[in-house]
Amino acid sequence: MLVRVAAFFRYLIPAMIAVAGWAQQPAARYTVPRPALPADPLELATGATKLLDTPQERATVLGLLERARQNSDLWGPTQPYKLKLTFNSWGNALYTGAGEMEQIWEGVSRFRFTVRVGAFTQTRLFTNGRAYDVRSNSFVPLRVQMVRAVVLWPMNFGPRSMMRIAAGRLGETDLLCALFSGAGNDPQEMSSVPGRRWSETEFCVEPNSGLLRVYSEAPGIYAAYDYAGGMKLHGHVLPASITVTEAGEEVLAIHLDSIAEPTPADLRQLEPTGELASAEAGDALAFPVRFPQFMDAPAAYRGEVHPVVVHAILGGDGRPLDQEALQNSDPELTEAAMALVRSSTYPSPRAARTQREVFITVKFKVPVSGTPTP
Repeated sequence: MLVRVAAFFRYLIPAMIAVAGWAQQPAARYTVPRPALPADPLELATGATKLLDTPQERATVLGLLERARQNSDLWGPTQPYKLKLTFNSWGNALYTGAGEMEQIWEGVSRFRFTVRVGAFTQTRLFTNGRAYDVRSNSFVPLRVQMVRAVVLWPMNFGPRSMMRIAAGRLGETDLLCALFSGAGNDPQEMSSVPGRRWSETEFCVEPNSGLLRVYSEAPGIYAAYDYAGGMKLHGHVLPASITVTEAGEEVLAIHLDSIAEPTPADLRQLEPTGELASAEAGDALAFPVRFPQFMDAPAAYRGEVHPVVVHAILGGDGRPLDQEALQNSDPELTEAAMALVRSSTYPSPRAARTQREVFITVKFKVPVSGTPTP
């Protein structure tokens, strides 16, 4: 079933991984380089930043972000709707091409969506406390999970996270960019260089309208929201289109075609009939989560070492189902990070059957000069 358990997993999974040892810091005889982020047209937080460390500052910025979150959230206690969208997808992921999705929403406990992309099709119904799932493949493709994340629930952040802000500009529009990371980070280290750091998630919001304009879960992936010609329903102001890029290349172009109140005929589809009546339950689709993983830099590597973020979906057994790298300027580092993730099994939550979208920041360890390499 598709439920809002993922907000819990967003904080549980990194903690589980840390306990299991995946995210443990390397020994002191190693160093982990932390270079500046690669340049990207949609990386807007490149200048001076300010740490928000007083109640007044945090409350002011969180108020603006909450306004943007309530507007963009189509997966909460919003009024019923029927949404239709189309999209094109590209890149190094399974099941790409032209696609379409429709969602009939009566509430968190009663909804239905259908989606198609390439050879993949799926119909999911959740009603009367039970999920019904008919699909052509054993897992939901990465691009489908991405579409649902950036359209239905793009803004997920914790009020107790470390929060920094920076000024951003998209075209002729001034934005406020909020940078979220773990509360345990060192404030001085995080602010020691200008701009965003590798561990931060970024939301850039238009202060006057309160609209989300750029969302970046991890460095290298950016969702840009265009509201020109967009639609309104029940107080929501929706973008007309959303463009997602990875490493500067477009991988998703989403167009929101229509949103309206569901008709009685639409609501009748929220009862299991035909093939759905005997269908098995599918896995929940979790909100994106992030965590680091460490490995030795490739032997005899002589280039500039930098992290590589691997974007993946994990099955219920903790194994990757599909993955792609968000940094590809150095093929040797990229392939090393991809191979590490492909061969790893990650801790799995046992509370629910869940397919997770994850961003794994692979950080390379470099021996400190003068120390032996084990």
